[in-house]
Amino acid sequence: MNWVSLKTFYQHNYDINNNAIVPSQPIVLENGFDDKVDIFLYGGLSNHFKLDTNGNTATLRLETALPDSVFSNQYIFFEVRAEREDTIGTAATIIIQLPEARELMFEESSYRGSIQNNDIALGNIRLAVGYDEKVKFDLHGEFSTHFTLNDEKNGQVTLNVNPTIPENVILENNLIYLTVTASGVNAITTTTSILLDIIKADHTTPVFSRNIYYGTYLGNTIDIQNINLIQGFDKYVKFRLDGEHSNYFQISGEDNDMQLTLRPENIPEDVIFNEKVLVFNVLAEKALTVGAHAVIVIRFPPDLTNTAIMSFSQNAYLGKYENNELEVDQVVLTSGYAPGTEFIITGEYEIFPKISRGKYSITGS
Repeated sequence: MNWVSLKTFYQHNYDINNNAIVPSQPIVLENGFDDKVDIFLYGGLSNHFKLDTNGNTATLRLETALPDSVFSNQYIFFEVRAEREDTIGTAATIIIQLPEARELMFEESSYRGSIQNNDIALGNIRLAVGYDEKVKFDLHGEFSTHFTLNDEKNGQVTLNVNPTIPENVILENNLIYLTVTASGVNAITTTTSILLDIIKADHTTPVFSRNIYYGTYLGNTIDIQNINLIQGFDKYVKFRLDGEHSNYFQISGEDNDMQLTLRPENIPEDVIFNEKVLVFNVLAEKALTVGAHAVIVIRFPPDLTNTAIMSFSQNAYLGKYENNELEVDQVVLTSGYAPGTEFIITGEYEIFPKISRGKYSITGS
């Protein structure tokens, strides 16, 4: 009986600019080849690729465009198989390395404007880095349904009222906070903020000295400017915090001079890492007025928010299974390891192997 054999894996790169595969090596049947051997691709996204064969050598090429969703991964995997009647055949893994996601960046980290009588005064919002025709802009925020974004198709978007802002929104707020996100194929989503001052004739309603108070988390304290009113303060004004993450803080002080401090409960590490920045409101409430609110933005040191990049020492590890024993090269996470890191096995036969610190063993029968 003649056996057909391939290498264990073949790695290729994807050229996003030319929408093509850059092979690092041809796929070769090293022995057992004849005209009865059938070479084909199997599994995963293999339907987007085709093999061009010449004797015992095959070259992989891209036949149809990859879905946009694929580019959120670093690699895609499928198999090349060689089979012949009356043999067990053989298979190898095809690894396609995808390009790193490109950067998107707005020209400004935040945009400040005003709104009066449903007319918006706001500078141009422009994506300065990474724009192409597939970039999508989205608007978010409590009052985002009252606005629309108009994509000018050149990286610039404009904000419009849709069609009018309800009177109660104008009366009950002094500031409208919105965020704009830009996302695209093989791109890292980016965000900028829009702050619109609501202009209205009123001299008794409380008005904060700032529309945004920026603070920095220092572990046990918060470094932030004192919070006060420039209009409408009297003994009847009550200050309070409001918003999803405001429960980690408290506000106190005398007269028109308020300080923001941390509550005794620590801010959970996962909240700091996932949110990067905490945004909530400080309110000044006063009878017979709509009161006032300002935004509080709390930033964290980079060492608490930066993403750890994980990588193994190899793209693939070779092993051998014989007599119910598994031998495999040592699997090493060379960067990004931290306490709590979890290792997971996936694949067609993932129910059989198990992984443990310091060794790789197999279970099942």
